[in-house]
Amino acid sequence: MLDVSLPTTQGLQRLQLALLKLSDGNVDELRRLVQNVTSESGLKSGQDIRIIARAEWPEADRMSYGYQNLLPQDQEHIFRRDLRQYLRWVKR
Repeated sequence: MLDVSLPTTQGLQRLQLALLKLSDGNVDELRRLVQNVTSESGLKSGQDIRIIARAEWPEADRMSYGYQNLLPQDQEHIFRRDLRQYLRWVKR
């Protein structure tokens, strides 16, 4: 499934890792996410970037504009938590 023509805007391996993380071992969910990213509407709307954001920065992504409106020092704490959770997942 990960060998299909995935968008490479942010890097192929980066997107593949994000898809694997978000699907959490569920093949049906992986299939759904790949379809979402590779569909015409997914390609036009940049779903690959959304998938990567959800996987790599889940807390910041959930906060959306709330995160962007924080002061840099407040963003830093969230960024570091998100980075730690992602690195823990990669090391598993």
